[in-house]
Parts: sequence; structure tokens; C-alpha cells
Amino acid sequence: MKNNKKRMVDSMIINYGNVRASCKQAQISRAVHYRWLNNCIEYKEAINNVTHYKREFIESAEHDLIEKEMRSMCYKEKRKTKLSLAFINTLRSKQDEK
Repeated sequence: MKNNKKRMVDSMIINYGNVRASCKQAQISRAVHYRWLNNCIEYKEAINNVTHYKREFIESAEHDLIEKEMRSMCYKEKRKTKLSLAFINTLRSKQDEK
């Protein structure tokens, strides 16, 4: 693969598969990128690999966000439970005083 194509593949990796940003960084037109994609098997395979890594990156990021949100929800629920128990205990102690 020639240097321009290699530079574009590297740009695609850096830009997580964003064609517009990658073309700008690699200093080629989008038309050239799509021509290479249609006419060069080696380039197409390299770009498909980038797309695969992009999907893995997105899935990993989604997993991290979900995990973070779940931790946050658990913390909030624990806090609500503690506050509810404290409120119930306060009410019970007031009733006991009567």
C-alpha cells in the first residue's frame, strides 16, 4: 500500500473511522478515498479493519457508560434507603416519646 493510502488508514484509526476528518488530516479528497475503497482490495480490507476497531471502541465506551450509570443508580438507591430508614427511625422515636 502506498504512503498516501497508509496515511489515510492511520488517519481513520486516529479519527475512529470518521471519513471527513480523516480525509482532511490525510490531505486527500473524499472522492479519492471512495475511489481507493472501490478499486483497491488491500485498502478496503485495511479500512474494514478500522471499522471493526471503531465498533469495538464504541461498544467498550457504551459498556463503561452503562457501568458508571449503574454504579450511580445503586449509590442513589442506597442513599434513598438510608434516608428513608433514618426518617422511619425518627418517626418511631417520636412515637416512643409520646
